[in-house]
Amino acid sequence: MNSESKRILIAAIRKIALAGITLLAVWLILYALRGTIEAKVIDALSLSMHTDSDPGLSYDLSDWTKSWRTGESVYVNISRDLGITLRNIALIGIVSLASTGVLLFIGALVSLKTKKRAWLDKLRSILRLLLVSCGAAIPVFLIGTIIAFLEIKYQSFPPHPIPLFWSTFFCSMPLTWMLVQTGHETLINQTEKSPRSTRMRHLVFKLLTRILKLIGFIIVIVIFEEQLITYHGLGRQLIDNLQNLDFPLAVGIIWIFVIILVMTKLAAELSEIVHSYYTRQTVLLEPVAEKPVIKQVIPQGWLIFCLGLLAFIILVAVVGPLLTPYATNQIDLLIRLKPPSAGHLLGTDQLGRDILSQLLNGIRTDTLTGVACAGAVCLIAGGWAMLVTKFKKMNNWLGDSLEDIVLLPKDIVCSLPWLVLLLFMVTLMRIYFFGGAILNSAFYIAFIAGLVILPRAVGMIQKTCHYMAEGNNYAQRTLRSMPIVFVFTAAGVVIYISAMSYLGFGVSPVIPELGQMLGTPVEYLVITLWLILGPAICLTLILTVWVITGEALLERLGFRSRAIWSKTME
Repeated sequence: MNSESKRILIAAIRKIALAGITLLAVWLILYALRGTIEAKVIDALSLSMHTDSDPGLSYDLSDWTKSWRTGESVYVNISRDLGITLRNIALIGIVSLASTGVLLFIGALVSLKTKKRAWLDKLRSILRLLLVSCGAAIPVFLIGTIIAFLEIKYQSFPPHPIPLFWSTFFCSMPLTWMLVQTGHETLINQTEKSPRSTRMRHLVFKLLTRILKLIGFIIVIVIFEEQLITYHGLGRQLIDNLQNLDFPLAVGIIWIFVIILVMTKLAAELSEIVHSYYTRQTVLLEPVAEKPVIKQVIPQGWLIFCLGLLAFIILVAVVGPLLTPYATNQIDLLIRLKPPSAGHLLGTDQLGRDILSQLLNGIRTDTLTGVACAGAVCLIAGGWAMLVTKFKKMNNWLGDSLEDIVLLPKDIVCSLPWLVLLLFMVTLMRIYFFGGAILNSAFYIAFIAGLVILPRAVGMIQKTCHYMAEGNNYAQRTLRSMPIVFVFTAAGVVIYISAMSYLGFGVSPVIPELGQMLGTPVEYLVITLWLILGPAICLTLILTVWVITGEALLERLGFRSRAIWSKTME
């Protein structure tokens, strides 16, 4: 066995060991929280125990094998709905892969049928960035709100639909565009000398392993989807149990999600190790065709335009609230649910508040919180990545092992889907520091979002540095990647904060926030669609501008990877 084979074998053993350590660490953390949770929530539960159960029943709050509210076995409850969730996860994956194949095929046809001219290449590249960035940046909960509105408004959407199929199709759109990014990156990095069948097998393998690594985002999609469909699985249960402080069921569901995510990612990583070994030992693929120099086709003017849009959004966030026609929380029930008019350009909400004033303040909350949080996260993530540099310089199995040990905290945090971890941490903060009350400051939400996205920012730095052109050392690559990581991190924080507020776990209702505005009860939307049009358009535009700016920076700064944004969703 040669040295390369030994290194690959050690890498596979190390991945298995790290997966086991990650599962053990998460289990120990959840187990350690049991005693403190019991002490903190016992009073709150004593007041709310009888709302959903027989007043004559009493349950032992130290018994974590049963629900604290219904007395039902945790095992029975989870096993009953696990099949529904696994089915939804599989459907999301299948639909996303099928949609990705169609989009990549259409893109290949367009590329073949159009003449190879410099200006046309630039135009196609810009259109690709626009489509992919817009699709990948759309929050899943925004799609869910639109589906729920159409289903209630027209009773049947589309005519005679299969509700599960259509909800799966629309909710999988962001994942589809992330896979399109991976597919495009794979195609442009392949050599034309290898057989077409080999290139196609390589593309299929890359897409399959990528979707396995995105299993955390699929779980997030399923959680939002299960708020819409009739058959509720573990995602809907998790939301309900955290809201009701039913921790035995909530922790059990979280543990199931951790097992699914860790084992699926392990399968993807082992597959990549085996695939890398055998493709390097054959001539099917060009050896190290892995790092060709990709021609830059994004014009500098386009990057300047994107940065200008970004500056405009930040300017609106800073000065916009100063120009609002009404106070942020000025309530007037006499004009509630009024349509747009001269006095209220975007109408009023169910409490009679001016929607334009709410919108401008919501943009301020999301944008400035995202920028401040991203700045702090990038400083810490950059230092963390620099530490990894010392071990990468060794370039042997020992350096690889030390690198994995340093990055173990990242793997532990990323073993929970970002939404699951956010909701769990917000719930813990509420019972530990606020007595179960809603958080009354965006600072606490930003702090939690920063902790969740920090290890993912480190992952972004790793990926960008790995795919950068040769000639710079790792430290220089890390510094060069900081603008990209900052932009994507800020966009990720905006999604995190708006997602929590949408589900009712975010900031207090007195603090305007775009996700919270999108969470308006659907019964109001049937007669007043303008309630969500403003926040939906603003949130989509904000995220699209941030993401497309990051993608343009990727190409202009010489990075080969086109799938960095998806790191925030893993």
